[in-house]
Amino acid sequence: MKFFLGKSSHNLAIDRTQLYREFYEFKKTVSHGFPSNPSCIAYDNHHKLIALGTKNGSIQIYGKPGVEFYYQFENEDEIQDILFIPKLKQLLCLLSDHSMCLLKISSEPSQVSITKLHQNNDFVGEKQAELLITSLALNCEENLLFLGLSNGDISCLNSNDLSKNNEKAIKQEKILKSIEEELKFKPGSVEIIQEHPKHRNKILIGYGRCLIVFWNYETDSVINYFLIEQQLEHLSWNPNGSEFISCHNDGSFNTWSINQEQHECKNSKLPYGPFPCKAIKKIFWHTSNEGEYYIFNGGMPRASYSDKQTVSIIFTSKESKNEKNIALDFSSKIVDFLLVYSDTDCTKLNALVVLAIEEIVVIDLKNPDWPQFKLPYLACLHSSPITCSQYCSEVSLEIYKKIVECSQRDFNHRFSSNEWPIDGGVSSVSNEHNDQHNLLITGHEDGTVRFWDASTIALRHLHTINTSKLFNLNDDDLALIDGDDHELSNDEDENEWPPFKKVGQFDPYSDDPRQAIRKLSFQSEQNILAIGGTAGQLIVMQFNDDPIEMIPSFINVKLIDEKDSFVWKGHGALTPRKSTIHFPMGFQPISLVQFFPPAALTALTISCSWKVISIGTAHGFSLFDYSRNIAVIAKSTLKSANISSVMGGDALISRRKSFKKSLRESFRRLRRSRSQKSKRNLDHKNSSKLQEVNRQFNKYDSTDTKPVERPIEAKSQEDLMSSMIRFLYFCTCTIINNQAYPTFWVGTNSGTLYIYVLINEKNSPKTTSWQLAKEVQLKHKAPIIFIRLVDSHGRPLSENQVTDNEKTNPSRVLICSEEQFKLFSLPNFKTLNKFKLTANEGSRVRRMDIAKFRNKNHEEQIEYSLLCLTNLGDVNIFSSIDFRRKFQHHFIKKEDINGISSLVFTNTGEGFYLKSSSEYQRFSLSSRNIGFLESFID
Repeated sequence: MKFFLGKSSHNLAIDRTQLYREFYEFKKTVSHGFPSNPSCIAYDNHHKLIALGTKNGSIQIYGKPGVEFYYQFENEDEIQDILFIPKLKQLLCLLSDHSMCLLKISSEPSQVSITKLHQNNDFVGEKQAELLITSLALNCEENLLFLGLSNGDISCLNSNDLSKNNEKAIKQEKILKSIEEELKFKPGSVEIIQEHPKHRNKILIGYGRCLIVFWNYETDSVINYFLIEQQLEHLSWNPNGSEFISCHNDGSFNTWSINQEQHECKNSKLPYGPFPCKAIKKIFWHTSNEGEYYIFNGGMPRASYSDKQTVSIIFTSKESKNEKNIALDFSSKIVDFLLVYSDTDCTKLNALVVLAIEEIVVIDLKNPDWPQFKLPYLACLHSSPITCSQYCSEVSLEIYKKIVECSQRDFNHRFSSNEWPIDGGVSSVSNEHNDQHNLLITGHEDGTVRFWDASTIALRHLHTINTSKLFNLNDDDLALIDGDDHELSNDEDENEWPPFKKVGQFDPYSDDPRQAIRKLSFQSEQNILAIGGTAGQLIVMQFNDDPIEMIPSFINVKLIDEKDSFVWKGHGALTPRKSTIHFPMGFQPISLVQFFPPAALTALTISCSWKVISIGTAHGFSLFDYSRNIAVIAKSTLKSANISSVMGGDALISRRKSFKKSLRESFRRLRRSRSQKSKRNLDHKNSSKLQEVNRQFNKYDSTDTKPVERPIEAKSQEDLMSSMIRFLYFCTCTIINNQAYPTFWVGTNSGTLYIYVLINEKNSPKTTSWQLAKEVQLKHKAPIIFIRLVDSHGRPLSENQVTDNEKTNPSRVLICSEEQFKLFSLPNFKTLNKFKLTANEGSRVRRMDIAKFRNKNHEEQIEYSLLCLTNLGDVNIFSSIDFRRKFQHHFIKKEDINGISSLVFTNTGEGFYLKSSSEYQRFSLSSRNIGFLESFID
């Protein structure tokens, strides 16, 4: 009988596992933002695709919005160069170990969009250390790959399989024998190889020192050669093929004719001279019916602008002969740049793409003002470091359209109105909006709040709110909105030489660290946005269709009574502006609150049902009525023992005990155990041997069924920062008198729970007030990080929702700390279920939420489950009723503190986390969600 029961239990476990697979599956879906540490860039003019390589061995390819390809090399070697082979729909990569890989881009919908075809390791290893690859080039027929080497030779490979083609190899020794003159220096390594735009068997070979050779690789002969005095950096052909240009390390560029008889240059130009200049690293020369373009990187005067990162555009009109010169000024180091053409013959110039370390910028060259394109992907999320975020699902179409309208107003005068020039590829997943609209809202260190459209594959920037305009920063009473700083700098630099123009969004510097955003809460039902800052500032904003003008007026709320012996030693509050501020259509402040002490907000929640906002800091909490602009509750959670620990601002949380305290408690436990032994009943000493054996058996049985619990040290009220507020929550439930009341819940860092109810006052029945109903202390005293009201089936209830029949189907409250999950019945707070995560597994909770999952085979089957992220980087899915584990997956390194702390769950089983400071990784825990990008090229 026992055998059959065991088999039945085993089969039940298998069925349950199979059922869970129909609901839960971990998949990394797409990346949003800009890749960390980019190293190179390439453009496929035939398929209209752009590829970025990084120092950690990843390749990201983009076309039109929604078309994205990803590939990661296993060894994570740096990608030094990329070449597209358009005819073969392939991609050639040069890695830092000097191996070359040939990748195939999918031409039909597939889960694997890029596959590896061949690898060449001829230049890998100690034996080939003197033969480093210094340059790459592909001939126009795309069948031959030229490899410039550090010894001056050129090796050739067949592009289809990366096999060696020794017949086409070019030896430097043979070239030097064909040159009549004796060179002053050895030419050195091959820095650049450029094929002639008209004659496909002729190439320019640029050596690092003193020599440029025009070579025919069909006849193995020198057509012409050119002597240079400066170190060579780059070469570029004129489209007519009769001339080319070279740039050098002294900031000059030279123009050459391929048929000139004199081998020295007589046409040199120093664009930002005459004083010594930095090297021009790369240059392009383009002529068209409109005029002539010189586009180059660097060349700035060393004495004045050696720290500038620039790409200069010099255009000379054919009609007017006027020269237009502008130096695009970037905030981070430039990696590379390239040109995008409207046609495959590369005759019609369309755009300039500049890759910098921290962002990518695309300039519209069709527009005479050369404005930037608004990026549909590769957005600079970290234009200012991200400090907090919130995900809002199923935002109403009305508010979504209003935000989009604001974005169009903001961007029309700053960005190009032309179509995005990189529009290749096909995506089987639609990038068009469906009925629902999802927003990702990010708070930043510079006081800005940014709205992003997260409804599709590409994360699109919608709108920016700048809260710094409400304050005087650095004694400056000038209000700047998003983008104004760039425009003002343009006016100031109008008469400056070189003529700088600030471009890009990356700005790592903050005027004042106190303006950083710490907490966000957005309620799309009433278009209310609450913003909490580092200096105790709370800004409540509401969307308004009409512009207004106002003078900021802050309401001061004190969380600590003046009678307490508390002296704040941290930073002061921000100073509000005293002049009138103009707010255009969009989010406008309706309440401005300053809390004292001016510490950073640690928790923030809005209740639109009762028009209140709750905030928490390290010193206490407050409930603010934004409809009447008054503080309804202002309570300090400080105890006399830890007042000194929170006087100085953002102290670190430490829960270790002193050695003296540990010894003292150990002796106390020893005395208690001795006293308990003396009080034992004598009958226990005379117990029979049979009872003793039974106890031993029971002991072994219990150890088999119960997991081994780690000893968790009890936390006392004297622990550092126990007064900090960790979680705030609103709901309607039965707390007193078996009646449902609006309630306000506060969870602290020491496991204390405050519950307030909204009731009518006895003396004035029409007047309501929030009164403390219960104060609960968790025994293990761990920080409370999640509270949610659920019904008997584990479904979460909204803040003003009650169960259909409270008597037969009573609501329950789920309270989760960093160490335990507990499910309580209401109103008596009886424990129904609990799970000790830290005691059983040694990990601690960092993020929690409840999400809805649908069966991938049967859409009508729905489950609500508890999502949990631990400090070890594991994501767990539990039942919200009995805490049975349904799924577990490790995907973030436990050392990646920034990634773990930045994670945001959604209510549909998705999530976002920062895999670098500039890039969100999106993932899904639902089997129904799409887990890959089915992009391909025609």
